[in-house]
Amino acid sequence: ERMKYVLSANKEATVYVEGIMDGIDFSATITRRDFETLAEETFKAVTSPIKRFLFDHDLKPEDLHGV
Repeated sequence: ERMKYVLSANKEATVYVEGIMDGIDFSATITRRDFETLAEETFKAVTSPIKRFLFDHDLKPEDLHGV
């Protein structure tokens, strides 16, 4: 199962999941606004562990290039 998405500077992106269930592939388009709304709780949940990681490893946010 592979997931692809690119939304960095784009206002919308196509999500493609190969073999999501019983060999069926799935694709859909999502806007940045919808993605951020759907992912809001997840973003909140990962903020604290990321801040802790940065602190524990004496890093700054600009030292990260991806999460």
